[in-house]
Amino acid sequence: SPGVFTNGDLGIATDSNGRLITADNPLVLGTPNVLWLTGLGRTTCLGLQAGVAPNALCYALVQPTLTIGGTKARIDFAGLSPQFPGLYQINFVLGEIQTVLSQSTLVDGVVVAGDTQAIFKIMSQQGAQ
Repeated sequence: SPGVFTNGDLGIATDSNGRLITADNPLVLGTPNVLWLTGLGRTTCLGLQAGVAPNALCYALVQPTLTIGGTKARIDFAGLSPQFPGLYQINFVLGEIQTVLSQSTLVDGVVVAGDTQAIFKIMSQQGAQ
């Protein structure tokens, strides 16, 4: 089952510059981000040895869904993080949130993989129009 890594109360996600998503650097709608987690299960790289990092893109066989603030995110990649054994990542873009946000707001995130899910919190704001 998926498990989102956390930093305090927030799920660990980074922006396109590799900066941690926090209250001071909230998720900006319409921009690429990465959510860091574990437990997405088997991947398309079936011959990997335990504890050995892949040098290829290894997609999760069961592709997850990601919802943030009640809105489904577009997932560009979900699988093992290249060169880090056991670390999974979800590369995503969130287009818009159902509630218009004028400032940074703490919202719920949900990753669903198969019949299991992980719930986390993330800071988000309205993207540039």
